[in-house]
Amino acid sequence: MPFVQINPTDDVFITQYFPNNNFGSDTSLFTGEYVRFNNQPDAFRSLLKFNLTGVIPPGNIILSAALNLFVFRKDKTDGQLSPQTVSVYTNANNFFQNTVTWNNAPTIIPTPYSVNVTDADVNNYISIDITNIVVNWFYNVIPNNGITLVGIENIIDTIIGYRSNEWAIPGQRPFLNIQYGIVGPTGATGPTGPTGPTGPTGATGATGPQGVTGPTGIQGVTGPTGPTGATGPTGLQGVTGPTGIQGLTGPTGPTGATGPTGLQGVTGPTGIQGLTGPTGPTGATGATGLQGVTGPTGIQGLTGPTGPTGATGPTGLQGVTGPTGIQGLTGPTGATGATGATGLQGVTGPTGIQGLTGPTGPTGATGPTGLQGVTGPTGIQGLTGPTGADGVTGPTGATGIQGVTGPTGATGIQGVTGPTGATGIQGVTGPTGADGPTGPTGPTGATGIQGPTGPLSILASQPLETPLALTPLATPVTVLSQTLNTTTNELKIDSMAEVNIVITLALAYQYTITYVLREDTIPIAQVVINNAGTSLAVLEAHTEIPNLTWTTTPTAGSHTYDIQITVTSTIPANITSVNTTTRSLNILG
Repeated sequence: MPFVQINPTDDVFITQYFPNNNFGSDTSLFTGEYVRFNNQPDAFRSLLKFNLTGVIPPGNIILSAALNLFVFRKDKTDGQLSPQTVSVYTNANNFFQNTVTWNNAPTIIPTPYSVNVTDADVNNYISIDITNIVVNWFYNVIPNNGITLVGIENIIDTIIGYRSNEWAIPGQRPFLNIQYGIVGPTGATGPTGPTGPTGPTGATGATGPQGVTGPTGIQGVTGPTGPTGATGPTGLQGVTGPTGIQGLTGPTGPTGATGPTGLQGVTGPTGIQGLTGPTGPTGATGATGLQGVTGPTGIQGLTGPTGPTGATGPTGLQGVTGPTGIQGLTGPTGATGATGATGLQGVTGPTGIQGLTGPTGPTGATGPTGLQGVTGPTGIQGLTGPTGADGVTGPTGATGIQGVTGPTGATGIQGVTGPTGATGIQGVTGPTGADGPTGPTGPTGATGIQGPTGPLSILASQPLETPLALTPLATPVTVLSQTLNTTTNELKIDSMAEVNIVITLALAYQYTITYVLREDTIPIAQVVINNAGTSLAVLEAHTEIPNLTWTTTPTAGSHTYDIQITVTSTIPANITSVNTTTRSLNILG
């Protein structure tokens, strides 16, 4: 069957985020929902219109018609979201490529036509059968105001991109493929002949092959609507749609009452003992406690070899000092004889019972020290009296000859142990000792199963509307810049800029726009737009919208991404002004 392919006379995308901007000169078309800057709606739709005048030869009818679009971008994979449906709507009123915006776009009317776009469609054409729409346009059943393509608009990051009729490669532009056929005229009916005699009934012949289905006839005018029928039974509940985007976290509610304390967990193992901290100050000495009975001394074992000196442990609390026993009586001192050879030391005799200390008399004036006489026998020591006031200390006399030490008296009976005194105030805790050395690192555990890839989030966003001059010509101008810290994960970078060029009246013009995406001042992608012609109006304005979507996997650390625009011309004198207004640089990861 013969066919014809025609490109659109008008094709353009519109965006909800820039509702008053026209993108008629852009080389791309888009459907779906973008990333919602500042939580603002950001849907994209694309409008196309075709001129069908004289599209097929006279005497032919349209057999089929399909819209073909070249897909170059799909932001969500099939694994993240499936299906990804793009639906076809007809337009209730007309539009024009260079003036339509989101706010003045035509009202749309739903049709049964749609297509599911998959990962395999990227960098290939998709085809949507719109035969009935094209037939109705061709025969003026409905006005030819073109169509609007609508993607998924309730889930972010569902953008699908197609090449427009302004794209530089003709083999990737949109087109309508129309297949048509010839219908011959019906001949005149001949006269009816006489009826012949009925012959014998022949055997039934074999059924012949089914003939080729004829072309669909022109759709008739829609008849009046019939009366509404009785309400049918409720259909089965449809499959639950995908979960919507999680809403903003609500305010934190009041803290509930504290629950009962759980059972105490098992005591963990004792950690490695830290280095010994400095000794804290000695606490106050408590009252002397009762001295326990001394056990019998065991037989002394052989002395073992001396072990290595251990780390000094913390000083324990000082024990309570026991009461002093009663002092025994001092024996009489004998006369000092000549010193003989030292004999064997005799057995120490028992210490005698100490007598009561007598009262101390007043201290007299110290007289001159006389010669020390022979020490007489020491009398029984009286009870100790109260201590008198100290007198003036006299000069110390010469030390006399030491007398022979008398035998040690028998040990006195040990006094009753006094009651245990109150525990003294605990001393201040010493400072915590230094941490012990870190133990060796354990072996690395096995890597866990990788979880599903989460949705991309905006790492950095920079939309601007303020005008920025792109002069002098042939000079690179940085129009957007973002710096952020990255990991080794993949980033997706979306960018665009609206470039406005004013041409002098009725003069030839030529300009080239070089749009460069850079990472740390090194170019990683670029788009070049060339245009030339003759201006037809006073100070004719041209708008170009270069844009780039790029993926990159940077090293971990800080990186700066920026957009540089350079405008050049072979006849710069005929360009009145060049600037950029609307522009944005968004980094997702």
